[in-house]
Amino acid sequence: MENRFNPASPNYKLPESIKAMVDEEYKIASSIAITAALFAAVLMSLAQMVLANDNPSAAWEALRFFVYTAISSNLVAAGCCLWTIYALSDLPYKAQRLAMRDKQSWAYKAANGELFDDNIGDPKTLLKSFGADDYWWQSFGAICWYMLGLLLTFLALITWMWLSQSTAVAAAVTVVTIPGVVGLVYPVLDDVYKVCFG
Repeated sequence: MENRFNPASPNYKLPESIKAMVDEEYKIASSIAITAALFAAVLMSLAQMVLANDNPSAAWEALRFFVYTAISSNLVAAGCCLWTIYALSDLPYKAQRLAMRDKQSWAYKAANGELFDDNIGDPKTLLKSFGADDYWWQSFGAICWYMLGLLLTFLALITWMWLSQSTAVAAAVTVVTIPGVVGLVYPVLDDVYKVCFG
């Protein structure tokens, strides 16, 4: 095949489908990072109130555990998201470098107009074939820590309600919150299961 592409050209661009995948990963990671950081900030306010109360009962100890663990989990989730964003931030540069070094790479072939092979696999494998770092663990860690942080955040809030509000208010909030948490968590856990176990 005739060489129609100079990989050192300043006009090198990622294919639109690869750009769309990177944009999607950015949006997901950014959304999780922002939400997790907001949860951690809200929980810091709750932590101040919990810290002011030195009640040694089991319920207050459970609340302290939920609050501090939720803050940590949400911060770890935000950190994993930032690493995911970092891993994809220089993909255009890495793809161009890969195209310059290897004419058999998809970075080179796609720039010459070749269609992707059906056997390339999942989106992360496709991004890796364009030079992306292996960011799967950071992405998977972000989802796992975010789910744990989400669960612990709601447990902390519900426990706080039971300790600080009337039984009627706490019961009503719990009845409304539990289906909402299940609705949030189930789709993500279903996606994680499909990714891990096919």
